[in-house]
Amino acid sequence: MKLKKNILTTLAYLYLLLPLCIFLLGWVKSWISIPIILLACYCFYGSISNFPKIQINVFATPKKSFVILIIICTWVLLSGIGGFVWQNWDHIWRNAVFRDLYNYSFPVIDYIGSNPVNLCYYFGFWLPAALVAKVFGNITVGWIFLYIWSCAGVILAFLLISEWIKKLSYKTLLILILFSGIDIVFHLSTFFHRPYSHIELNYGFQCSSNTTLLFWVFNQTIPFWVGMMLLLLQTGKKYLLFTFSLLLIYSTFPTIALVPAIIYLELKESPSFGIKQFVYQHFTLQNICGVILLLIVALFYKTNLSSNKVELIDFPSSKKWIQFVLYFISQYFVYLIFVYKEAKRNWLFIILFSTMFVCTFIRLGFGIDFQMRTCIPAAFYLMLLIMKNVVNHFDIKRFRYKLLLAVFLLGSATPFSEMLRTIKYTTECVINHKSIQNNELESVFIPNDAYSNFIGSENSFFNKYIRK
Repeated sequence: MKLKKNILTTLAYLYLLLPLCIFLLGWVKSWISIPIILLACYCFYGSISNFPKIQINVFATPKKSFVILIIICTWVLLSGIGGFVWQNWDHIWRNAVFRDLYNYSFPVIDYIGSNPVNLCYYFGFWLPAALVAKVFGNITVGWIFLYIWSCAGVILAFLLISEWIKKLSYKTLLILILFSGIDIVFHLSTFFHRPYSHIELNYGFQCSSNTTLLFWVFNQTIPFWVGMMLLLLQTGKKYLLFTFSLLLIYSTFPTIALVPAIIYLELKESPSFGIKQFVYQHFTLQNICGVILLLIVALFYKTNLSSNKVELIDFPSSKKWIQFVLYFISQYFVYLIFVYKEAKRNWLFIILFSTMFVCTFIRLGFGIDFQMRTCIPAAFYLMLLIMKNVVNHFDIKRFRYKLLLAVFLLGSATPFSEMLRTIKYTTECVINHKSIQNNELESVFIPNDAYSNFIGSENSFFNKYIRK
């Protein structure tokens, strides 16, 4: 009965928990995985039971809800998820991961001669679709389900955002789709000559728009949106760590960036710092479950060939610092000035932005993915503050909101360029009878430029003692 009364929260938790359970059953020894899954289910029920009652009602405005549903499904369709339209460059590896999850039994292991190598990546988002494809023995069914699963996640995220704002609004959806830094300022001539170009600012720092994230790294983005909103909507901290632990299998780098914020939320308003009180308050069954889930997934990631390469980025000249300042102004400051009053006393905001700043100068692995993705929590929270301000107080007659609208329109060029590129190349593929699905790489086990990002070492604690 409690689950039925809070159907939105129930579906959101199930959305995050189900793939994690598939991972535990498929990769972890049964005597370890089954007790943990039972404990996680107990915490899942407790999370729903203690979650604040959802006030938003989509059935009160059926016409608006239907239009929002169509817009979201169209947005996800244009991302290339499922392979129904042209797919951008990054789908090379994402499609290969999905094929490997379909073609191999769990856990996914291949052999180079007699030497085993294993798939080690944040592939949680694909697991339900891969399992469906296996059941039907048809990967096409898996692609279709992946699209449906993605639409469901974005819808859940949007509804949770609407609950946080306390209003179901077209403005909320418009901001979610079009929110971006003003990248066009640095690519003005490129945009007007080729408006379908990828114009995300990239000086080795990048804060991708929501549309760019959906079109390029949907497997991290969608579950993070859902999980972030669940964390923000929780009024108590009893199940905070458990909720947080559900994210690591999907969104590794954004989840790492959330750690200081979670510590703050856990310790906030603690009545006493005495040892007994601290143990009683924080060493709960729910927190223990969260720690176990985090530890297992972290040990799994530790097998990755790129996980041991951590270093500070190199600043060889003052030019790099100038580029960082331009990046910060164009991606954050242009919006921060409109929510400064709300943000300056908001410790969660301050911690998220401080974490973003520190992580920007750290390189993990062989690319800049760590810098690009650890900024997601700060940028997402900034967008939420802008949303709340616009939905509740927007007045076009005031100069402040005219200026905000101008900044927003400049920023919207980036997501528009992503969508225009999909439309353009999909049309060309159909006219020229070319494949719209990116099939350049059949498997991540085939040598490629990013091979080490997907492969795990067999000589690891996880593979020796925990893996099936």
